[in-house]
Amino acid sequence: MGNVKWIKLTVNVFDDEKFDAIRTLPDSNDIQLIWIKLLCLAGKCNENGFLMLTNEIPYTEEMLAQHFRMDIGIVQRAIKLFVKLGMIDVENNVYMVSNWLKYQSGDDLAKIKDQNRKRQAEYKKRQRALALETKSNVTGNVTGNVRSNVNCSYSYSLSNNNNIENLNYILGNELYKDNDFLKENIELLNSIREWMEYKDNKKPKSQNHYDTEMGIKKLLSQIVSHAKEYGIEATVETINASIANNYQGIVWSQLERRKPNQSKAADTSVIDNWGRT
Repeated sequence: MGNVKWIKLTVNVFDDEKFDAIRTLPDSNDIQLIWIKLLCLAGKCNENGFLMLTNEIPYTEEMLAQHFRMDIGIVQRAIKLFVKLGMIDVENNVYMVSNWLKYQSGDDLAKIKDQNRKRQAEYKKRQRALALETKSNVTGNVTGNVRSNVNCSYSYSLSNNNNIENLNYILGNELYKDNDFLKENIELLNSIREWMEYKDNKKPKSQNHYDTEMGIKKLLSQIVSHAKEYGIEATVETINASIANNYQGIVWSQLERRKPNQSKAADTSVIDNWGRT
């Protein structure tokens, strides 16, 4: 992980209403300091906002407290508050700074946008090629008794093909239970294809390859479930934002904060009560 020597902060960073809520807490100065330390650490990690000690080891609250040379209690309270405010997301038990791109330079943002344009072009190229292929890759065994009673068999291997090909195989052979729902919602289906293409271009392959039928079906079920609960448009926006921010996985926590019962007033009340404990 190569270090980033600086991060981008605006002069009105503390004018956000979230910091208005933080300043009502008795240990607000420490909490605001921890936020700046987290941003600096995320820049040093250079993992697109993820707080990682190494490629395999994420920072825990205890590790953060030791690294910041601060009491574990205040670090835990700060992390808990940042998660409630949507400033920190948690993906697979790994902490990450939300909307990390806004803390990066314009040049970095331009590079990412350029990478996304190239990825989209490559995706469309591959889709055109796939459209020309006949629908094959069907698992099955062909056994004949003619002449030599030879057993001829062919089995599709998800581990030997890329994510977009595996997705097409499962959908093309109608192996997924909600196939009709995806066919009826082309925008969502296209977004899923873009996610698979995006994962095909990420390295290492071992961490970005859906190499089992069950794994792809679980991903599809998760996406369809969120689409039915929060709507197609919101789900597509979440997938696209995860691609644009170069996230390892789809960050559903940003979508789940849209629940109707989680109003702004309710959030403020929870924060105030938390601060008094």
